[in-house]
Amino acid sequence: MKPEPIDISETKSVPSKIEMRRECGDCSMCCEGHLNAVIHGIPMSKGRPCHFLGKCDGGGCTIYEDRPPLCEAYQCLWKYTPTLPEWMKPNLSDVIMAYHEEEMNGEQVGYLTLREGNNTIRSDVLNYVLRLCLEHNKNLEYECNGSWYHLGDHEWIRFHVEKGGGEVHDGVTIPELAQTP
Repeated sequence: MKPEPIDISETKSVPSKIEMRRECGDCSMCCEGHLNAVIHGIPMSKGRPCHFLGKCDGGGCTIYEDRPPLCEAYQCLWKYTPTLPEWMKPNLSDVIMAYHEEEMNGEQVGYLTLREGNNTIRSDVLNYVLRLCLEHNKNLEYECNGSWYHLGDHEWIRFHVEKGGGEVHDGVTIPELAQTP
């Protein structure tokens, strides 16, 4: 029996193996240096694409049959969520979305990550994802103009930000932030 497509409004955790409903096709955003990983001992990070990304027309992975488990396990949210519109494909929207879980107070808590591609996130893309997360009560970590922001459950935001070494500033309004030197 084949698994059904995942609707993020119902998702609490992402299965380890799911049937992909969409193909990457001409998209290779996850390999273009927008994610942090080490592929066969060679680092990939912001501005530094995967060493094994094809340089010719069409690009693609030059070691696809021998790619490491990290690459094989990566699950692009657009690829396995057919309810996301076609224009949210990473190479069309210039963002990469993924689903993650972390343990908080003995429970697994899910959240979406929205990472900018080559440019600052477009307002239509950010608006769509913010509205989607608000509508479905999903935690969100998103990048805008190179900075990271969080939306969702206040307890998760505090836990997630502090786990990463950051600080949460409660009670600070947008005008107060704008006036900070």
